[in-house]
Amino acid sequence: MARRRFQNPTPRLRGKWWVIDIRRDVFVAGEHKRVQAPVRIAPAEKSFREVQKIAGEYLRPINQGLESIGSATNFNRYVETTYIPIVMPLLAKSTRDRYRGVIDNYLQPAFGKPACAI
Repeated sequence: MARRRFQNPTPRLRGKWWVIDIRRDVFVAGEHKRVQAPVRIAPAEKSFREVQKIAGEYLRPINQGLESIGSATNFNRYVETTYIPIVMPLLAKSTRDRYRGVIDNYLQPAFGKPACAI
């Protein structure tokens, strides 16, 4: 399973805005990348404590893993992070072995780079 990444950036003033730097998952040319970008949170008139609360609310879905990366999800990433750890343990051993063989021999070579052996 993918390593969990908790973000808690400190808000900083930039011009007339409070800004935080966050990391987002994006697909660039079919490759998964993590990019860092500044996000405007609130006008400079707000207090630091208020801005921290707003930033916490903004980051909650990202930190809890609720933010989906949409239909651009890479097949191998889905298999590694969702299907194998969550769905496969629920299947009978014979079914699990057969599905694993189909995934390794046919699906992963057809849809991109092979996943790590699990």
